[in-house]
Amino acid sequence: MGLNLLSQPAQAISFSFSFANLNGGPPTGADQLITGTIDGLVEGNNSGTGVTATVLSTPNNQELGSYSFSGVNDGSPYAFVVTNGNITFVDATFGTGSADLGFASAGVNSLPNGASILLGTNSTFVDSTQPATFTAIAVPWETDALPMIGSTVLFGLGLWAKSKFAKPLQK
Repeated sequence: MGLNLLSQPAQAISFSFSFANLNGGPPTGADQLITGTIDGLVEGNNSGTGVTATVLSTPNNQELGSYSFSGVNDGSPYAFVVTNGNITFVDATFGTGSADLGFASAGVNSLPNGASILLGTNSTFVDSTQPATFTAIAVPWETDALPMIGSTVLFGLGLWAKSKFAKPLQK
């Protein structure tokens, strides 16, 4: 059984992200949030292949939509590193063909001060001073685990019923 657990494929982890438009075009301010999700990451080192980003909201509803991974910013060996369910490093650019979304220099679960995050064709939304926050999104149980759980519950109920309704042996 231990070998079976080791041979299971890695399960993708989704993250939500948010940052404030502090250094981009108007409207700017700590309350002008850009939010979205990053899908397709796994625990450990991620090259970026198969990873997508979706921008869900911006201060003026520009640049919304799905972005495909297009490369690393500074020639880093990895686009993302996920450790214990947290993004601990990011150096990735995503694009739609008309707009880009870039993240650089991640610290533990957030971008450190001085990092840059930009979204848009002409840096519409930029945060170069405050951390962006990444939060893991709960993933529902995989459906292939449900038969195993169901059969285990039924087995337990069967053992309980057997002991409950067993007739004592007559001597």
